[in-house]
Amino acid sequence: MRHIKSQGSNKINGYCPASVNVILSECTKQCTVTFIDTHVGHLNDLGNLPLDKVTRDIIASKISEQIPFEHILDEIRDNISNNVLERTHLLTKKDLYNIEASYNLNNESVKNDALSVESWVQTVRSDEFSLVYYKPQVNIDPLFPNLKKEDFVLIIMNNYQKSMLEKIGNDVICIDDTYAMNSYNLNLTTVLILDDMREGFACAFVISNRVDEGVLKIFIFSD
Repeated sequence: MRHIKSQGSNKINGYCPASVNVILSECTKQCTVTFIDTHVGHLNDLGNLPLDKVTRDIIASKISEQIPFEHILDEIRDNISNNVLERTHLLTKKDLYNIEASYNLNNESVKNDALSVESWVQTVRSDEFSLVYYKPQVNIDPLFPNLKKEDFVLIIMNNYQKSMLEKIGNDVICIDDTYAMNSYNLNLTTVLILDDMREGFACAFVISNRVDEGVLKIFIFSD
């Protein structure tokens, strides 16, 4: 037995004459529109109206950023102004789950961060200097035996950063570390040089589970 939805159903168990009928003439290329605005047998319940594409896209972007559903709903409801209630303000978790599914955001490759990183790495490998070095966890690199099996190292530097390093990197090179600012305890090491204005310019990024001489040597000796 099917359960009735808590917010009601779009079905009215009857016939509503409201409709829009468009006929295009192939000869004259003109459109004839017949519009009947009389609704019978139901109310225009906001909760049963579809969400527009712009709203769905905005919500999908928030879901892709892994913002909790509760925060998304709270933010939307906090934006009610002038006591004007719109379809968006009646969003439920069920709506968010539907959007997540329709945009394929609940795919395992998205939820699994390791697979997501691997997929991204494969995408940027074609860009000659974007990816300097990559060692995922559980892998062993014979070129750098100091790295352990559980170590993770990702070094990124694009063409422009490389050219700047070659051009003005013989003056001053600085290293800035940001330690364990995420749930994976990964560190961000930024390699900086001084540009013509004597301001710091980031020429490479090293993301790793540890920051030591061994990891920095990988950046120095990687082609």
